[in-house]
Amino acid sequence: MGRTRKATRVAYRAAVELLAIGAEDDVLIVADESATEDCQEIIDALAGLSTELANSVVVCTMNDTAGDSETIPPGVIQAMHEASVLVGLTQTTSASFTHHDVPLGLRADEELRALGMTKRSFSDLTSPTVLDVDFGALTRFGARVRDQVAAASEIRVTSERGTDLVANIDGMPSMSTAVAHTPGDITVIGWGEVYQGPVVGTAEGTVVIDGPILGYGWPNGEVEIVIESGEVRALDGDPQIVTALETTLDENENARNLAEVAFGINPYANRRSTSIWKKGRGRTHIGIGNGLIYGQDVDSPVHIDFVMNDASVTLDGTQLIDSGSFVDDEVEA
Repeated sequence: MGRTRKATRVAYRAAVELLAIGAEDDVLIVADESATEDCQEIIDALAGLSTELANSVVVCTMNDTAGDSETIPPGVIQAMHEASVLVGLTQTTSASFTHHDVPLGLRADEELRALGMTKRSFSDLTSPTVLDVDFGALTRFGARVRDQVAAASEIRVTSERGTDLVANIDGMPSMSTAVAHTPGDITVIGWGEVYQGPVVGTAEGTVVIDGPILGYGWPNGEVEIVIESGEVRALDGDPQIVTALETTLDENENARNLAEVAFGINPYANRRSTSIWKKGRGRTHIGIGNGLIYGQDVDSPVHIDFVMNDASVTLDGTQLIDSGSFVDDEVEA
């Protein structure tokens, strides 16, 4: 299948299935330099199809951001205020879609709905993770897992590698990937996960990472993270990655905050890029930094995910995931 045909299929899944774009919608597609260079066919296909479906379509191209920065320029912010549908298609930041107070606030006010296609290459966006999944089946499975998480007060993540992390989640919102057909909804192109923010300051323990780290790739060996009072206190492992991470944590406000514990639900998510790999069925990841989308009041210019391949998860002592596999895995996907 050629690039143009793949791009057309991705555009249809995005505009019709995930967003249900209609004649009253004003669509904003935000790309950056890297996405424009790599994914022009997808941008063109999505803009073309949206033009047929919507009232108006605007494509904004912003400069690439440096490092882990979750920032967007004023012109893009202004355009967001005039849209009813937002598509973030940036490769160097996820702020075009989330982890930023403007798109989060507009969604909270039910002024727009949003689709994330961020930090993914053309190859990622046209992989089986997107093109071969059954969105309906994953929605049902994700909702079931989300309900189990929502009913719990305490989450514990362990692994044979040495992970042992405990956090209070009582009263915090539990979320799962779903379609974005009504104002305020959020969805992503590469389904899917169930994601949960801990109560700020409550997470305690050690996390041993044997998978990829968003923005830093796959470490050479394991990376150990010590978390106390909900913040990263120490890092150990691959010296090149650890040194870079420590610089990021030192230079960015609230970067040490444990923002998220999440579980992948997509059986097709087996590409080694972090944004895909973390969605794999039964994989667990934590996120540090910006916690706004998870119901926390912690803002930060960064959000970094760390993936564990075979962790176990319990909710109030009841097992949800056993060594990288859901205990209850009945789903037609």
